[in-house]
Amino acid sequence: MPDAGTAARPGRVADEAYVRALHAGHGGARLRYALHLMSGDRRRAEDLAQETIVRAWRHPEALASRFAGPGLFAVARNLAVDSDRARQARPAELGEAAATLGIPAGTATSRAFSALKALELALQERGLAL
Repeated sequence: MPDAGTAARPGRVADEAYVRALHAGHGGARLRYALHLMSGDRRRAEDLAQETIVRAWRHPEALASRFAGPGLFAVARNLAVDSDRARQARPAELGEAAATLGIPAGTATSRAFSALKALELALQERGLAL
């Protein structure tokens, strides 16, 4: 569990000790919560739990003013909601795109993923994304 020696402070980049302390103090509970949020899908739950820690690492100031545990669970819940919304929106849109292009749905999914990665890289190169 993070303590005074490893707690995040506003304006400071999170260090490895802080991230390790967060994981050690909340890792098991976070994974159990993620499993609940992902309806038992272990792969998605592990991804969710990992992304939660990555967000804490990128934005330690968000947890500096409150207890880390509840903050991590709020981040996990928000990520799960975002994930569900994205999963619900994609099938219809990608199915329509695949039909319009005359390609299999899997190909449309793969191309959409590649396009999003290319967009993310382009935004990062311009300093517009994390």
